[in-house]
Amino acid sequence: TTFPIDTQPAGSTTVRATGLKMQLVSEKTLFIIGNIIKVTPVSGSLGTIVTIIGDGFGRTEVISVHFGTTQTITTGLANALGTFSTTWTIDTQPYGLTTIKAVGSDTALEAYSTFTITGRVTVVTPSQGSVGTIITVEGTGYARTESLAIHFGTTRTITTTFSNWNGTFSTTFTIDTQPYATRTVTAVSNVTQASNLFFVT
Repeated sequence: TTFPIDTQPAGSTTVRATGLKMQLVSEKTLFIIGNIIKVTPVSGSLGTIVTIIGDGFGRTEVISVHFGTTQTITTGLANALGTFSTTWTIDTQPYGLTTIKAVGSDTALEAYSTFTITGRVTVVTPSQGSVGTIITVEGTGYARTESLAIHFGTTRTITTTFSNWNGTFSTTFTIDTQPYATRTVTAVSNVTQASNLFFVT
């Protein structure tokens, strides 16, 4: 027969089978290990708040959570059943599938899950201007050292740039002829794209 393991703290636990007629008993030992059971959301960019839930850790032990390139981005405390929940805000990370690692301070048990980092245009400054204004654009969550095209309003590829090793970029361009209106500034790469707004006066 099979059964799902319910919430249990880390360590050895006994599985016992007893015959209904003969009352024969058979026992086996099962070792409970840490597990990340839920990550919410599963993708996002700089500033996104992430929540994880885990179980199978030691009773009341501290859980350190490592995220991508960041060691111990947050910690949590397991309860008497070895379950924990904690949150953190995404910091600067390059684009793609990123590892979440939870480590118990007492048991040294490790559990893993993943999160997908996506691009974000974090800065467009100034936020408004006319023809000839120089605009600075910054972003994060792009792949390492990849080429990006910056589209502005009705103009495709008003400039190009490259992301650096941690997936961030910064570049400038001069406003060309655009009609009076709110315009979109979009940073496009081979794997992701993101936008922000600028008002042409």
